[in-house]
Amino acid sequence: MVKSPPLRFHADGSFRILMLSDLQETLHHDGRTLRAINGLLDETKPDLVLLGGDNCYGPEFHDPMEIREYLRIFTAPMAERRIPWAHVFGNHDHDLEIDDRVLQAVYEETPFCISGHTPETVHGVTNCVLPVYGNRDDSPVFNVWLMDTNNLAEDYMKELGIEGGWKLPVKPDQQGGWDKIRFDQIMWYYTTSMEMEKAAGRKIPGMLMTHAALWEHALVRNNPKETGLTGETVERTDLGVLNSGLFSAMLERGDIRLAAAGHTHMDDFCGKYMGITLCLDGCAGWAPYGTDSIRGGRVFDLREDDPANITTFMVRSAKYI
Repeated sequence: MVKSPPLRFHADGSFRILMLSDLQETLHHDGRTLRAINGLLDETKPDLVLLGGDNCYGPEFHDPMEIREYLRIFTAPMAERRIPWAHVFGNHDHDLEIDDRVLQAVYEETPFCISGHTPETVHGVTNCVLPVYGNRDDSPVFNVWLMDTNNLAEDYMKELGIEGGWKLPVKPDQQGGWDKIRFDQIMWYYTTSMEMEKAAGRKIPGMLMTHAALWEHALVRNNPKETGLTGETVERTDLGVLNSGLFSAMLERGDIRLAAAGHTHMDDFCGKYMGITLCLDGCAGWAPYGTDSIRGGRVFDLREDDPANITTFMVRSAKYI
């Protein structure tokens, strides 16, 4: 299987990431989505592509062969350009009639996929960390963290044995009916981050990608002046049922400088809270609902000499359609 060499900064100190969220396509796909992906890749020329969840529309898939063919179609633009890619699952990926770990194995065997997975003792499957190495040595300069936001709030409550009473009539305005990043996932991030710092002899700055937003994304949305908000805020942020506490862990570790999410198709805002940039990616697919004028992908530009300073912006894809 074709795999990519380790991620590495260029000789000029640059490294570029392109995030594509919510393709939500099927085998009977909308041709505009592939045209958009190809156009975005040619315009932005990324070193890494991140698929931000809802990579397909799960209810339309029934066996691994179907998802294998789907991935062949929708990762071909990366394979043709020899661009490595990684992913998290979104709620529609968890909707597939396929065990999550079987689904993850299909992804990982697809050409140029560099995603990893956590053990069965950790929720979410699509949690991994991807180091970006220096141009001239094998020391990690930057970490790309991927974490799975799981699926429905009902899943979480069922595991806890809570059958009723958790749906309240008055709730935070951005709360949705989704699961959350679980505590064992946060422990995995925290301990892995500490181990990587110890091995490197220094803290390694990084960014985080999830499908559903963190609760603190809503604080950015609701406080535009104080957080320097830019971009569209058409939909509610549609958060998990409870605050996972991941943002607090990130603050205490002091390594993740940006957290990006997808999930809502008509938002692509960005702002800063407590020194951490929080942003949403626009919808990359053309089959699901959305606003055509803001469909596209989010770029993240890194510099080897200042990896904690991440530049991000949206690139619209309507011009390719």
